[in-house]
Amino acid sequence: MRQLSVFRGGFTRAAAEQIAGAELQLLSSLVNKSLVQHNDMHASRLDLHELIRQYAGMRLEENATEERETRERHSQYYLSLLEKQEPGLRSKRQREALATLTADIDNLRMAWDVAISQEAVELLRGVAGPLYYMYELLQYFREAELAYKRAAEMLRTRLVITGTQEDACLKGALGGMLNYQAFFNLRPGNNREALELFQSSIALLQPLNEPQSTAFALVHSGVVYWATGNFDEASKQLSSGLSISHTLGHPWLQALAVGFLGGVTHDMGKYEEAYVLLSESM
Repeated sequence: MRQLSVFRGGFTRAAAEQIAGAELQLLSSLVNKSLVQHNDMHASRLDLHELIRQYAGMRLEENATEERETRERHSQYYLSLLEKQEPGLRSKRQREALATLTADIDNLRMAWDVAISQEAVELLRGVAGPLYYMYELLQYFREAELAYKRAAEMLRTRLVITGTQEDACLKGALGGMLNYQAFFNLRPGNNREALELFQSSIALLQPLNEPQSTAFALVHSGVVYWATGNFDEASKQLSSGLSISHTLGHPWLQALAVGFLGGVTHDMGKYEEAYVLLSESM
């Protein structure tokens, strides 16, 4: 019961077993005693009454080691779930994958924050991309921007206090977080903030071997320049991002870069060239 209190918004049987060691027989016993209940909206999900959850949570807090280890298992479980669902988010299974993730949105939020508090840099790096695309599909721009901002602040602090061996890894991670923070400023039209963040990201990433993150930053900073009417700089940034994405063989980034470049070229009055680019993007 103490360990089940870490869940937010309910949980599946598999999650209860992996995180709290609560197997089916034990869960059934807790349900029979009305300590665990079936979710009204999702029959396959379980939950604790809020007062029971708070009481069990207080008992968990009395053992700092148990609490830390349980929250770490919770964070790893849900961020791994997010990573596993990313291919589905970019396929014909998108609706199904998104429904799976949104059912656990509160657990995912907490998992991300726990990973930040525990400075789990590699774990955060691994799921930053899937989290970005989930938030983009949900259009939770403000929440996403703040989530990446918190991660970036943790990484900046680490860079100040850590030794030089970790610098490249931390700078690469920070560049990625700045990319997504910038993206979620770009989406609601905060162009000045987005451009500053992309410029900071590019400055960090270009000296490192981080081609995919660099291409993302270049392509989307090109979009900001396009949105603000600076077509020459937009074309330059998009072309640079496109070149890297071609080298990577990354069709998703290539399609974005060519499509946006087609839009810029159209707005510059080069209609035939724009038609070729937009056709290639499709």
